[in-house]
Amino acid sequence: MLIVPVTDLQGELSSLQFITEDGAKRFLMGGAVSARCCMLGEAVDADVIVIAEGYATAASIREATAYAVVVAFDCGNLKRVAEAIRKKYLTARIIIAADDDCLTIGNPGITKAKEAAAAVNGAVAIPLFGPDRSEKAKDFNDMAQLAGHDAVHRQFEAAIAEKHLSPGPGPTGAGAGAEEVSVREFPVLAENAFIGLAGDIVRMIDPHTESDRAGLLLSAHAFFGNCIGRGPHYRVESTEHGPNLFVLKVGDSAKARKGTGEDRVRSLFRNVDDEWTTRRLHTGLSSGEGVIWEVRDPITKMVREGKGAAAVMVEETVDTGVSDKRLLVIESEFAGALRVMQREGNILSRVLRDAWDRGDLATMTKNSPARASGACISIIGHITAAELRECLDRTDMANGFGNRFFFACVRRSKFLPFGGHLREEDVTGMAGRVRRAVAQAQGVQRVIMSPAAAEGWATIYRDLSADRPGLLGSLTARAEAQVVRLATIYALWAGTQHIELEHLTAAVAVQEFCHKSVEYIFGDTLGDQAADTILAALKTAGRSGLTRTEISNLFSRNLPANQVARALGELSRRGLATQHKGAAVNGRAPEIWTAASQKEMPA
Repeated sequence: MLIVPVTDLQGELSSLQFITEDGAKRFLMGGAVSARCCMLGEAVDADVIVIAEGYATAASIREATAYAVVVAFDCGNLKRVAEAIRKKYLTARIIIAADDDCLTIGNPGITKAKEAAAAVNGAVAIPLFGPDRSEKAKDFNDMAQLAGHDAVHRQFEAAIAEKHLSPGPGPTGAGAGAEEVSVREFPVLAENAFIGLAGDIVRMIDPHTESDRAGLLLSAHAFFGNCIGRGPHYRVESTEHGPNLFVLKVGDSAKARKGTGEDRVRSLFRNVDDEWTTRRLHTGLSSGEGVIWEVRDPITKMVREGKGAAAVMVEETVDTGVSDKRLLVIESEFAGALRVMQREGNILSRVLRDAWDRGDLATMTKNSPARASGACISIIGHITAAELRECLDRTDMANGFGNRFFFACVRRSKFLPFGGHLREEDVTGMAGRVRRAVAQAQGVQRVIMSPAAAEGWATIYRDLSADRPGLLGSLTARAEAQVVRLATIYALWAGTQHIELEHLTAAVAVQEFCHKSVEYIFGDTLGDQAADTILAALKTAGRSGLTRTEISNLFSRNLPANQVARALGELSRRGLATQHKGAAVNGRAPEIWTAASQKEMPA
């Protein structure tokens, strides 16, 4: 007997399926199966995800194609599983593997597969058996046994080609014109970002690592800024922007070489300030209280001294605190930190926002006396695109947590099967240059712009401050602050307190790269589940559009009418969807909504 686990997409077990040797199937009594599945292969950052009805069919497809394959257990569950997959893996190309129930009225296998594909802008693959087909042959497991795995693989490639599937939830469904299809290019950091000592570090390391150059540069900036500490700053009105950066590298798990580059930069800075790299580099973001504790001020309490009338209250130090207020957190599993922040009562998000802003940290609870002042906290996080889309919720965007980060798409830059051969003398020489730059920067207080930089800043400021829609706007809303903060670091690399025009243009190049990274990861997603679901369905429907009734049916009529109206209003306000009246039926003209074409969408 084969026992198949039934789980949700988070891996939580909800039931079991028992398959006997004669093919009979039954589920554990009382277990939940709706919208549940069994995953064969790794779906995180998968380019193609196949959804099939039964386990044997899914296993044959997996063996034939090497794609990630999801078992939906029956055709009635295909659409629910597909919608759950699309919600979690926005950029994956989804193929529904149909069972050809040609002997059953209405052929539910193909009918339900097509419904599921339409709901998620996917493709349908149908098994082929030829003229000598037996009555028992109906799925891809049967096709594999009759025609071989190569034939199965070719059928899936044909389904992708026929549908013209491209990564992402763009409007490639039926009815969409060819001019509307848009495949986003992987962002590339402009060469003028690699100036000065930071650029020299990247050029030294790059030939000897598989890491992305953009990731190396941002790591170098984050390490350097934290090594300097809070002191040098650029002032905007009464706000002081210090050299501490929050960087989030987004790339495939284990394949983007996010951590490899970090190790190269860490090795360099170990030669710059060994005590700092040993004591002030940490990992494990789990609580706001834990962050404060790592940079805490001395803790005192009042105690009674003496007896009777002569007794007095005196202050006694119970913890000497931490004298070095620098803290660089390198979090290789940043998705875990994002999940922790979603727990009720967790204050990690608020503490990190305060750490980016000012460095003065405290809790409001009586039982947590630790406070910190003048802390310089920097973060380098690693995450996959799928994890980021899943974990970064609307609260994180609305409260400004997300837009304090530089988001950087990274990928493997080259293949070095035996690693690089970075010479120790090159590292030592570079470390000496960095050590002198750190010492000079620590003697700087206020950083200001040169006249040429100020003139350039006046030119670009309006564009950096422009309001942009959706997640793109939410996650890049601090563009002005991020640019001046990074320009300050470029100036400090050069050993000056003046931001020059080349420092400003380099910082703008990094900001534009991060802007494109957010666009690449999230596209035109709004961060509103109802609005995003409707928009994806409208794109799939193409020019024929959807009626209000059909839109309500997207949510199985479980979303209140006022919420549907709010989501449609948001899409209309942003120019992403339009409304018109259809042809009258029984004297009533239905309200029809269509997605705006790519040419009409706002930039």
